[in-house]
Amino acid sequence: MNYSHRIAARFAQFPAEIDEPPYGGAGDIATLGLPGVDQIDHFMTINWVVAATDERGLPFRPYTVEVAGEPYEYAFASYPRSIRLGKANSHRWYVDSLFDPGPIRPWGILCLGLIAKAKEDGAELFCRSFDGSEIYGTRLAVDATDRKCAFFGPNIFEICASADVEISDIAAFTVTPELLYTFQFDLVASVGPAFEPQNKPSPWPYDNQSYLSLPNLSPMQALTLRQCADGLARANTLPPALQRLEDAVHRQDPNTIAGAIHGEDAVAALADHLNFYLQHPAERFEAPVDAGPSGRGTDTMSLTYAQILNLLARQGPVEALTLGNAVTIPRARKDYFIGLIRSMDAAFDLIAKGHMPYPLIRVGGQFYDAQIGALVEEFGFAGLDLPVDSLQPKSQAVDYFEPEARDKPASAAIKTRLHPNASSLIAYVSLEDETNAEQVIEERSKPRAFYPNTPDPNRANKTGAPELWLGTFDVPLTEEADVAIRLHPRDIFGRWPRRESAPCHLLPRPVGTPVLISCQIGYNADETISATVVFEWDRTIRNLQSVAFGLALSNDPPEGRNKQLKPGDGLSCPAFPTGTALQIEFDMNGAPMNSLELPAGVAIAEIPPPQPHAKLAANRSHYELTIPLGTVRDAMALRKDPALPLLLDLVADASEQVSGARRTEPPLPRLASEVRDPRPPVLDVQPWAITWTALPNGETNEARASLALPRGTGDPPAQSFNIWRSQETAVLSFALARHFANDDDVNAYLAAVRRETKPAVRLGLIQRLIEPKMKDADFMEGLSALFKANSTGTIESSDSVEIVVPAHQTGFEFVLFTANSRDGVASNKITNPCMCVVAIPRPVMADTPALRIISWDDAGYFEVAGLCMAIASYPEQFDGGHVRVFWDHGGTITDANELRFNIPVLAEMSVAEAKSYVADIEKIIRNSMPFEYNRIFLLMPPVTTDFHHFAIELQTETQADHPAAEIPTPRSQITSLYLRGGIVR
Repeated sequence: MNYSHRIAARFAQFPAEIDEPPYGGAGDIATLGLPGVDQIDHFMTINWVVAATDERGLPFRPYTVEVAGEPYEYAFASYPRSIRLGKANSHRWYVDSLFDPGPIRPWGILCLGLIAKAKEDGAELFCRSFDGSEIYGTRLAVDATDRKCAFFGPNIFEICASADVEISDIAAFTVTPELLYTFQFDLVASVGPAFEPQNKPSPWPYDNQSYLSLPNLSPMQALTLRQCADGLARANTLPPALQRLEDAVHRQDPNTIAGAIHGEDAVAALADHLNFYLQHPAERFEAPVDAGPSGRGTDTMSLTYAQILNLLARQGPVEALTLGNAVTIPRARKDYFIGLIRSMDAAFDLIAKGHMPYPLIRVGGQFYDAQIGALVEEFGFAGLDLPVDSLQPKSQAVDYFEPEARDKPASAAIKTRLHPNASSLIAYVSLEDETNAEQVIEERSKPRAFYPNTPDPNRANKTGAPELWLGTFDVPLTEEADVAIRLHPRDIFGRWPRRESAPCHLLPRPVGTPVLISCQIGYNADETISATVVFEWDRTIRNLQSVAFGLALSNDPPEGRNKQLKPGDGLSCPAFPTGTALQIEFDMNGAPMNSLELPAGVAIAEIPPPQPHAKLAANRSHYELTIPLGTVRDAMALRKDPALPLLLDLVADASEQVSGARRTEPPLPRLASEVRDPRPPVLDVQPWAITWTALPNGETNEARASLALPRGTGDPPAQSFNIWRSQETAVLSFALARHFANDDDVNAYLAAVRRETKPAVRLGLIQRLIEPKMKDADFMEGLSALFKANSTGTIESSDSVEIVVPAHQTGFEFVLFTANSRDGVASNKITNPCMCVVAIPRPVMADTPALRIISWDDAGYFEVAGLCMAIASYPEQFDGGHVRVFWDHGGTITDANELRFNIPVLAEMSVAEAKSYVADIEKIIRNSMPFEYNRIFLLMPPVTTDFHHFAIELQTETQADHPAAEIPTPRSQITSLYLRGGIVR
């Protein structure tokens, strides 16, 4: 027989003080063939669980339970010095090193005593088995004072700490394989499952059970004896705190319990086909079970039959002894026998004195190994199980579930975490009502047992502490509340540790959130603006009671701006006093019911879903809320920083018909919409004037003009400009068609404009056709349609823009400006036209003019007055104002460019006027002037006795802004003569 870590056995001790079980009809102490309680020191209940595998499952024969009958010698060792469990040794110490190396002891240390002292409160000690897993039931709290500690194995290999702990006075017991062979074990019981088929075959694997001195017992006979002993033992322990639990659980008839076990489908199937399942341990049983810790839904359980019996045996002490996993035996009084261990301190004192505190108990079994096809024998030792001191329960709601109907309470799944030592306990749960009365949670008309699970350690549960899932509970509707939970623990031996409170704080279901779908800014004809908000409420779970809004117009930087606004802040916009509250109330049907009480101009209406959905439309209500914001001017006055947008921030929360004073919790729904200025820039319209291009470029055949961009006259300022262009022909044709009724007048006026060479006069002829009609919207609509966008596209705000015109263009280029605000609103070409006119200067006059000076007149007046007549001649037409006269006096001057003085023209004379002085002037011009075009001027040169020298040049243009103003023709040849008149006397 080999030692097996699959067999986990524990035993509990009960005083022997009562000779009748707590329930009637199951016999008494005489039934066991024993003397009275005065001859019995105590009862021992041994319980074991065998871990099932696919290779080894159910016991092939009844288990054997043996107790070492004499005080045999155990291996004892102590450690004289203290040991610090800290970071240096990873908070662990290998206890088995107390003993000299020798034969392998697979059961490790049987029991261990020590004194522990932590550096700080909150530390815990616990033991680990050979595979490094924690031995449940060994975790002890240690503080800054000395504590006597006793740990009961077997399988103790390491002592570990959760923080720095110093241990001393270490003593331990084990047994070596050599010593074990010297032990005489007394068989106190052979225990098997107590179920039989209706037609039991012979031999039956679980026949021939025994109890103490009674051999050859059938399963049911053995069960009766085990029930009697179990009842006597548990009669000497305290009952649960609630009468309901005492009646329905503690004092429940064991035959009723056994009958329920026999009625389980898996047990019935096992009884009918036991021999098959003994040799096929991997066969599984499937059945529906509750799915998930909340108990909502179902799942399918698939377990081997050995695993199923383990689960059923865990339900309680009677279930365990019914399924052959427990037995209670009396311990007679003997001089050498160590009696009842009532505390950990008592156990430590015995260990410290070198006394093994309890007898060695061996549980053995035979199992069919499907892998090797043969029977194997295994055994394990039982360790002492003292009652759990405290569950240290902590309850919390871990999952919230939506209500099953509108305006009904939501529910929450409650989980209670226990101390690691409570992993093998069963808990019954009672709830305390408003009158402090406790009601036990029941299932199928009997108290429901809750079984802890032991999850793997994780960040939230570092020790893998056991947890109870208590199911779902209604959460309060209006405010936070505690569920008064009481735990009534019961261990596998039927003992009832003290009742403990495990209150759970439940939060109401959060109030729903109104869904803000959109916020559109409306610009009205009366120059006011408004916000239209569409929001939604899902009525599937809750009826809406009210929605409150906070609204603000802000030009602040975006960082944190939106999150500062709260619904309680109300409205902050020019249309209302700051802080005006906006809260809309709704009736049970979701219809707004305080529309008449809302701030002036605010309107609310229920609307169809923006995007209807067949499944959702019935449960979702949609609303359209209109909020006036004020005039455009007042709103835009809030835009202090033009680099930042003016934003409308909106926030909302809600209350429900069943939520009381509670409202939507953060994060609240928010929207932000930019409020743009709907007004276009207003441009300063300047009088019409000609802007000249530069002289045409002969290589590119283009002329370029720089146009000053117009300025605005107020808000909003112009951010960019669009340039629109049209040529003279299109503009003039449109204007003439609108001005004259018949084509003859149109053609005559058109011819007059085209004959005119003076740009200013030509522009005047056109301007008077257009300017008076620029207030006429129809006229301007037609005129503006002639203007096409310039190729430069949108021009960002600057001082000027360059226009390129073909060099051969003879007529004007009309340019019209529109401006865009920073919000992208453009001025209107029709209502706010800003026009300028571009002209290409005529080519520079490059020929050399001719000059003739006439120093006499027919009457001789020139001589007396010191006057002379100048005739200027040029190959093309020129203006009299374009002639510049240069003069000098003195000796011989042959280069006209050397003449130093520019003298003014006294007067320009027509031919008729010149005739009154020189009758033959026409003949002189005809015979002596070389060019077709001539102009006559009267000069009064300075008085001098020297020769007079004259020359002229022509300016292409005389306007200062004209690009050809500084480019004259070459000077004429010098005309030199002596003037007799005007001599200084």
